[in-house]
Formats: sequence, C-alpha cells, structure tokens
Amino acid sequence: MISVRLSYHSEYLGRQTSVTLLIPKKKIEGGYSYLVLLHPKGGDHTVISRMTSIERYLEEGDLMVAMPDGGTGDYLDDPYLPYEDIMGEELNKKLEHYFCVTRDSQRRYIGGLGEGGKAAEGIYREHMEDYAGFISVLPEGGTWRDYDLALEKKMRQLVYGG
Repeated sequence: MISVRLSYHSEYLGRQTSVTLLIPKKKIEGGYSYLVLLHPKGGDHTVISRMTSIERYLEEGDLMVAMPDGGTGDYLDDPYLPYEDIMGEELNKKLEHYFCVTRDSQRRYIGGLGEGGKAAEGIYREHMEDYAGFISVLPEGGTWRDYDLALEKKMRQLVYGG
C-alpha cells in the first residue's frame, strides 16, 4: 500500500486543497476501482488513515481510496463551499487525470464516516451516474475504536465481497 498526499488548486474553492490517497501495490488492467472516503466533522484528509486501520483492510485488495479534505463543516450545508461539486465532479476528474483509475462509474464508490457518511449519501443521490454505490459508517458509539470496527466491516464487504 502506498500513501500519497495530493495537493491541488480547486476551481470550486478558489484555493489549494488536499487529498490523501491509498494506492494498492499491484497494477490493475483498466485502472484501479476507487472509493472517495469522506472524514467525519472536525477532521481532515489525514484523520481516517491516522485513527483507523484502513491500510490494513486494503492490503490484499485492488481498491484505491481517496480521502479528501472536506474542511471542518458538514460538506453539504455550506452554500459558500461547494463540497458536493468538488467530491462529485472535480475530484473524480483529478484522479482520472493524474492516476491510473477507472473511468467506469460502476467501479467507483463514495462513502464516509459520521457526517462524511451522511454527505456521501447525499452526493451519491445527486450524482448516481458517477458511482456504483456508497457506504456510510455510522457506528453506535462515537469513539475512533467504534469507527474503526464499523469501517473494517464495510471495507471487507467492498474489497472482498463478504
């Protein structure tokens, strides 16, 4: 697993933004399937990889994960920061341009933890043509351990089909 931090100028934000990428070691014909994974409120693009074992869950798979910086808000509630458009359009174009990812929307997913999961569902519903599905990780407890356990279950389903 390779971890990469991509910083780029967002046309929608009018400023630099960042995304952490987890890229499988093995090459995939036709490009990697990928998951755009949104962090919970108050986090940033690094928090999921720092606070969970997501890299371990992806070790043997061929799924690339992109964890964009969604700021400290709720993604969809700020009329001045169009995160829905960034996650639903701009980020996909950046990934397709700079990395070997699929252009097939049936191999593309969006998901998130906590508020990021709620936002992922909203983005998926607005951009269904761009994604095969979404995952939402909303654990019963509010600790990072609870998030990690719930994320492991979802990632195993997505990566390994079971």
